[in-house]
Amino acid sequence: MTDSVKIERLSRKHRQAIRKLMDEFFKDFNRGFLFTDKLRKLEEYKNIDHVIKKELEKYFEWTGFVAIKDNKIVGYIIGHIKEEKQKVLERKGCIEEFFVTENKRGEGVGRLLMNRIIKYFEKKKCDVLAIEAYSVNKKSIDYYRKLGFVDFSMKLVKRIN
Repeated sequence: MTDSVKIERLSRKHRQAIRKLMDEFFKDFNRGFLFTDKLRKLEEYKNIDHVIKKELEKYFEWTGFVAIKDNKIVGYIIGHIKEEKQKVLERKGCIEEFFVTENKRGEGVGRLLMNRIIKYFEKKKCDVLAIEAYSVNKKSIDYYRKLGFVDFSMKLVKRIN
């Protein structure tokens, strides 16, 4: 299934296709049916298009890879290195965004993307790799555990105004 998938380094030539996938992720998937009404209120943006535009610019400052199948980008993974000199494991590879379009899930595209960014972080001498997921996103959490990630911390949030 993954024989026809090509992994490329993210570049500005991918901007339009990544923006389209970000719209799918942010507007449809992430904000649409994943959240309960209570959680949606905590994560709502005043101007989602502005947020997506700013996020996209950050992606080009960090490191990213895209999965291409049939000349179409079907997924992406974005990360950066965080230095924490006070810690024993001081170089952390942080995955900030990881998305495969819904109709390509289960075909190994996500694993290819993850393996590629892991190679990158290994070359950069990172000690540990971190990724976050919303607590209600059980599918992603289970997938990350399947890839070898372990539970590490949990952030709780309460609206006060």
